[in-house]
Amino acid sequence: MAIVHDTKANTISLHTRNTTYQMQIGENGHLLHLYYGKKIEDCCLSYRLVLTDCGFSPNSYEARYRRDISLDVLPQEYSSANSGDFRVPALECVNGNGVVGTDLRYQGHEIRRGKYALPGLPAAFSGQDDAQTLSVTLRDDATGLTVELLYGVFEDADMLTREIGRA
Repeated sequence: MAIVHDTKANTISLHTRNTTYQMQIGENGHLLHLYYGKKIEDCCLSYRLVLTDCGFSPNSYEARYRRDISLDVLPQEYSSANSGDFRVPALECVNGNGVVGTDLRYQGHEIRRGKYALPGLPAAFSGQDDAQTLSVTLRDDATGLTVELLYGVFEDADMLTREIGRA
């Protein structure tokens, strides 16, 4: 199977013929990037997250008593502005009150046959049995904003695609 959700390790792995892409739902619900590289089987790579004292990096409210968890240093799969991560964000939003920032947390995912479509744009195409799509939904509880991350996995063609969908 090209897309594997390991509920025990809380990871989602995307496998092609020669590569693996793995992410993990963190303990506070942030989607974390673990690995992209040579294909590996049945392995949780969460050991790659080295939790250490983050010094002056801020923590989320849930991790307020821990110094080893900060969005400023964790490898987020899709980062957003003004939630404790001071790197360049993938998403920056202004809500109706003029507040800039979002705190995107994992809400769920779905695995589908075939590859997602990109209407009006050049894209890779497949039949229902040639690819799988992983749809991951992230949500900011304060604003209700949702983001859909789409991953296309062409296992035999050794190709992964990624798109930000409309949620």
